[in-house]
Amino acid sequence: MYANYSPGEEVKCRMMARMMNSNDSGLERGYGNDYQITKRTYFQQPDSYTDSVSTERTPHVRNRKWNGGSKTYQKRPYSRRNGSRSASLEDTIQRGKERNTSALHDTSCRTTQGDTSTAHKIPSCLLKMIVIDLQPLSIVEDKGICAVMRAIEPTPEISSVTSKDLRLQLLQMYKETKEMVKKELASSDDISLTSELWVSRAEVSFVTVTCHYLGKDWHLKSHVLETANLPDEHTPKNIVDQMLKTAKTWGIKDKIHTVVMEGGTTMKDEVSKAGWTHISCLAYTLDLVFKDVLEKYPGLKTLLKKSQNVVRFFHCDIKAEQKLKEYQLKQKLPESVLIQSVGNGWLSSLSMLERFVEQHQAIAAVLLQRLEYNLWLADEDIKTINDVIASLQPFKKATKEMPRAGYESISFIIPLMNRCQRDIEKLAQNGNEVAFGLAKMCEWHFCNVKLNRWLTVSTVLDPRFKKLLLSDDNKVQLSRRQILKAMDDISTSAVSAPVGSGKQSHFDCDFMRYVKERPITMFQSPLKWWRVNKDLVDLKRIAHKYLGVVCTAIPLERVFAKEESDVFCNRRSCLETENVNMVLFLNSNCSTTM
Repeated sequence: MYANYSPGEEVKCRMMARMMNSNDSGLERGYGNDYQITKRTYFQQPDSYTDSVSTERTPHVRNRKWNGGSKTYQKRPYSRRNGSRSASLEDTIQRGKERNTSALHDTSCRTTQGDTSTAHKIPSCLLKMIVIDLQPLSIVEDKGICAVMRAIEPTPEISSVTSKDLRLQLLQMYKETKEMVKKELASSDDISLTSELWVSRAEVSFVTVTCHYLGKDWHLKSHVLETANLPDEHTPKNIVDQMLKTAKTWGIKDKIHTVVMEGGTTMKDEVSKAGWTHISCLAYTLDLVFKDVLEKYPGLKTLLKKSQNVVRFFHCDIKAEQKLKEYQLKQKLPESVLIQSVGNGWLSSLSMLERFVEQHQAIAAVLLQRLEYNLWLADEDIKTINDVIASLQPFKKATKEMPRAGYESISFIIPLMNRCQRDIEKLAQNGNEVAFGLAKMCEWHFCNVKLNRWLTVSTVLDPRFKKLLLSDDNKVQLSRRQILKAMDDISTSAVSAPVGSGKQSHFDCDFMRYVKERPITMFQSPLKWWRVNKDLVDLKRIAHKYLGVVCTAIPLERVFAKEESDVFCNRRSCLETENVNMVLFLNSNCSTTM
């Protein structure tokens, strides 16, 4: 019967016949991974084939294999079931072909319908990827992404997706999200702003303006409003003018009371001219304290630069880096990579110096072997580096108590600086000259902190820290007067009468009740505390305004996590100039649409 078939065709015919007529066959499926071939076959077959079929127990494999040498055909686990019907081989093959064609047609129809759905989803998913991961729109035209899209959905529609197509969707998403954010801002009366000045890889300067406020549910909310190009000089006036323009565009100028940003006296004056109160960013101020110490001690600045040169040497010389790894193993040191500091920020410098001291023995061995005497650090230099590390530990310990993401209220500034100054002064008394200079600079920059009403009122109304400013009767009365002044400001801005004697009496009762309340721990939320304690009506209104001001101009994950900050800044710097505003806006507010 198979005389005219080649061995391969013969196998295909037998496979198709058995597969398409499994319900009619006299073979029954077995169980498990083994099977037994019965002596009787379904079709009348040549004796040579019948005799050559393996009758041993063989593992159940999905793909049938033709062994040309022994002409052994491994079959799936079938055995005799319900008898059989007589049929010619040709009829069986034809019937199998018809069924197979019909099945393929059904599958093709289902696949086409599914592909259409997938084809519509892919551009949307690409847009979400671009927004969340801060990727340029041109990435959809890169060969790698195109290959991935073709593998997922090999249709002409997907292959033809361009950056122009996605930009239209990006613009639509931006408009829709902007309306949602505007509605949220309309329900808030007290808003603060932060700004960040940065430069793209194309050497284009931008300022990103973000707003912050407490919602009615006492949750802190932050929205990036605009990222604008600064074509002119980066003067305080130009920066504040751009912030004013953004505030007017969003219709929130009269709702803004404070601006948290870096900057000195000139910046404060410009912010004051706009009718707002300037508060220095905590992260910026800590960096400024350390940089001023470096300026006061030129030898310290030179030592820091020399340490940076040593790290750069190992990063640029592959052989030196390899030798460093060998000495790490020999000296049983941690197999860590040297860290390069960026600028002269305190945290970046501390990370570099800590790793440098950890690997000093291995570093010295490699430099000695390579005769790099210009990079050699003497024992006195290492002692000074250890003093720097010790003097910066109070900063590190204090900031570790802050959340690692999002924003923290300005109520954290006074407690943090009190702790830092106390610990640094102890180090200075023990002979640490770097700590002595750091203590002087802390006193210089934070001497007027407790005179700032925004900082003191927010600290008093934070149940975690209130005892710092309510420890005796004099401080209680001072805090009371400052909060009353804050109430007068709220009444004035609301175009209502000042606080009267009756209302003041009610306020005094609420205030004394609050003073007697037990403070909460550092791990508890002050916002949740105020959400629960609804009966302190007068204080609650002031707390809602003052605790909604943040202490840093950028999110804390970028302040204290160097790697995460580097990833964000590198990706942001690669965005196209014409898209950077929309992408950063949606990246901040994407939870409203994604």
